[in-house]
Amino acid sequence: MKVGLSSISLMLLALAIASPAVAQQACQAVADGLRSGTSALAYSPAQTIAKTEAIETLRSQFHATPRLVEAIRRLAEYSYSVSFQRFGSSSLHMAVALQGSAGCQFITFFATAPDGASDLVDALPPILRDKPEGSMLPCSGAGSLAHAGTAGGAPAFVVDIGADQDEEFNITPWRDGAWQKACTVAIHYGATFTVADQSCEGVDCVKVSALARDLAMKFDSDPKSLTRVKDPSPEFTGPADLPTFRPVIDHDTFASEAIATPVTFDGRQYIARLGHRAIGWRIFPGYLFGLYRQVGDRLEPLAGIRIDKTRDKPVDITVK
Repeated sequence: MKVGLSSISLMLLALAIASPAVAQQACQAVADGLRSGTSALAYSPAQTIAKTEAIETLRSQFHATPRLVEAIRRLAEYSYSVSFQRFGSSSLHMAVALQGSAGCQFITFFATAPDGASDLVDALPPILRDKPEGSMLPCSGAGSLAHAGTAGGAPAFVVDIGADQDEEFNITPWRDGAWQKACTVAIHYGATFTVADQSCEGVDCVKVSALARDLAMKFDSDPKSLTRVKDPSPEFTGPADLPTFRPVIDHDTFASEAIATPVTFDGRQYIARLGHRAIGWRIFPGYLFGLYRQVGDRLEPLAGIRIDKTRDKPVDITVK
């Protein structure tokens, strides 16, 4: 018996009263894979096309209904392109358009019926349906990115939310024509600190770099562990460029939370500035270190060091 689009749409609109077991099984498989060094997450490849061609692709490749065509037309209105992804081998797809400097993803879901026609899926995964108003999710610039794929072999919508040493995979399986209850795999990673760039004048750059790395690790572990300079110079307040003694194209900037701290180096007293690296409003996990000496009423820069902070192996994995 041929199933009509209206029947398919009704099935897709219905949210099943799902057991949490479906999601828990998927999340447990992902957690076990992370612990063993394998992966139970598989993201589907994206077919990215110019928005001017998106409607024709919908009609020729997906045999889209008029309401799906209109939904994708609205989705792509303020974007240059549209990406299509399939959820594993299921009939579910998603269309994604990027907007804004934060790389925010705007998403429309659709499914293909047995007769080959595709229609809009109105229901949203819980993380999109229930997100706080105004929240930047999913936006790569704010540390989150959505994927279509499989988790533990099950079709699933996955939002990777990560910052510094912590990452979460919010996983919503798709089963029986409906989104299931979501679950989360939370990971805390170790960290590796590496001197990525150094520029000095009048001091031993190797020694200063080692000092910078040690202080960055100490500050990262406990921001209150370093002594603050009382009444620091205006040069140490607010964003500022990292000192450099060679031509540069991109200026690394201290984030506004950077501190001024007294340091002793080779038996002499200096002032250091230490804080996260920033570019505009984006703040990165790595650190910048500037070394200065007091010369009369002014501060003379002696060194500018960049310390990258990267994730190491997982140290804790929790399924919620």
